[in-house]
Amino acid sequence: MLALREVTRVVRDGDRPRTLFSRLSLDVPRGACVLLLGAGGVGKSTLLGVAAALTAPDEGALLWEGEPISAARERRRAEYRRDTAALAMQSPLVLDGLTVAENLALLRRPMNPAVLSRLGVSALLDRPAERL
Repeated sequence: MLALREVTRVVRDGDRPRTLFSRLSLDVPRGACVLLLGAGGVGKSTLLGVAAALTAPDEGALLWEGEPISAARERRRAEYRRDTAALAMQSPLVLDGLTVAENLALLRRPMNPAVLSRLGVSALLDRPAERL
């Protein structure tokens, strides 16, 4: 299970701090699908970055299966990102004219085939990316 415990994230808005979320707690059971909605600039991507261990929370903790990932050394956080966390952003990061597999091959760190299988997207690898 993915868990966020009392997570706070503050960013700079010009010369003022702006709290995106404060003392947020969330449990996401293994295999669950979660929809995150909100207006632009409210912290959705930042929250996903915290959940994927790309960004450290200012306060609180990220836990995976009870293990405190946000407090772990960088090597362990990198293993978590490699083996467990995956983000697919909606920005136009997909190159038209290439298949899904060809787009994935361009990543600095290619996706693990086991992760693609777990996500149920292996059947899409040969499709044109612009048709997703």
